[in-house]
Amino acid sequence: MSIACAFSCPPPPSPCRPRCLLNPEEFLPATVLNLVFSYILSCIIKPEEKSTSEIFFILIILLCVAAVIGFFIYPIIHEAVINLS
Repeated sequence: MSIACAFSCPPPPSPCRPRCLLNPEEFLPATVLNLVFSYILSCIIKPEEKSTSEIFFILIILLCVAAVIGFFIYPIIHEAVINLS
């Protein structure tokens, strides 16, 4: 993936397109999903009951899950949707 692919989302006939992150302005379900995920996360973590290291560990795990979804699962689903239409 080139630097251009990492920082911009070119128009559809581009090999970078499947690697683009979800843009909430263009993709409303991503915004709704972000709100739901933020609410669930705030209910799970409860910072007043956990130490800083526990919160940090939970956030690192969530970051890893988000990276796997963003770079491996989302492009596969995106490609399947393009092939169906």
